[in-house]
Amino acid sequence: MAVRWNIGQELDPLTIPPVSRLELIKYAGASGDYNPIHTIDEEAAKAGLSGVIAHGMLTMAKMARLF
Repeated sequence: MAVRWNIGQELDPLTIPPVSRLELIKYAGASGDYNPIHTIDEEAAKAGLSGVIAHGMLTMAKMARLF
């Protein structure tokens, strides 16, 4: 059954918890993307990042929950 929204209708708020390190590791295994910038702080720092980053498709999946 399709959900229908009306223009101007407010949707219920959705709070998504922060991504955990375990979630990143599990997603790496499920997706096959073992790039260490997603799971290892030292490798992320070598790449110029301030810490590990979530996989792009994991981010998109979480954003899709809003819709």
